[in-house]
Amino acid sequence: MWAIVVHGGAGQITSASREEHEALLEAVKSGAEVLASGGSSLDAVERAVIVMEDSGFFNAGSGSCLNIAGEVEMDAAIMSGGKAGAVACVKRIKNPIRAARKVMELTDHVILSGEFAEKFAVKLGLEISNFITEEKMEKYRKLMEVFRRKEWYYKVNKDLLDRYPDLLHGTVGAVAVDSRRDLAAATSTGGVWLKLPGRIGDTALIGAGTYADSRVALSATGIGEYIIKMGLGTRAGMMAEMGMRADEIARALISKMSSEFGRGIAGVIVLDRDYRMGIDYNTAGMRRGWMRSDMKRPVVIDI
Repeated sequence: MWAIVVHGGAGQITSASREEHEALLEAVKSGAEVLASGGSSLDAVERAVIVMEDSGFFNAGSGSCLNIAGEVEMDAAIMSGGKAGAVACVKRIKNPIRAARKVMELTDHVILSGEFAEKFAVKLGLEISNFITEEKMEKYRKLMEVFRRKEWYYKVNKDLLDRYPDLLHGTVGAVAVDSRRDLAAATSTGGVWLKLPGRIGDTALIGAGTYADSRVALSATGIGEYIIKMGLGTRAGMMAEMGMRADEIARALISKMSSEFGRGIAGVIVLDRDYRMGIDYNTAGMRRGWMRSDMKRPVVIDI
């Protein structure tokens, strides 16, 4: 038995292109192929996230947004079997999730950030790239005009995102449980448009947007500042320890987020060691997909 769940971000999502659908479907299939061949949950979530980072259709990897300085700064994290690794504020690493796994496997640290994280990745032979495109710069210029009119400052909150939904989109993540009942989680993001340079969101923080232990795995998406304050990953671990199922955990976490901060905040995908999944969100939509070994084909929902 095995299972995998992926997400392509929560937010003001009301439609999706065929290309976005196909990218999400390919992510599920890629992770499922790893699991079906007897591979580990860790390899499966990394593979699924790489597909989405490379697609350019999500706010991760090649699709990452620009900060207020017009630069890309990406975060990613991965966790399995009590081990975790993350990178933050990296600008040129083609697949930040690969770098996060290297941090987990080759160092005694959990998070590396900024310039040294990139040097670390390059020294290990990971590919680098320039993700700043003319299309992104055009969007950046339009958003900066709004910013210069003082319609918002640096505070990213629900009210701001209700007015400008394009600021937040497309964090990607995956959770999986393999035939040995080992769990893993991986998340990757470009953050939020026009964020301050150096801002680190929930994705890179173990116990916030990314978490996996022997009972449960979680990947979150949404407004990172709220997810950090709530510590969604750590809460999921505590709930699983108390005997809650993955679906119960997902509902409880999003209910808590709604009661504390209001709707339009976040979404989560959750798996437990008994191959049960939970998906919930309080935004207009969340792209997600899943497959288990007892299914003939994956399911993908675009909104």
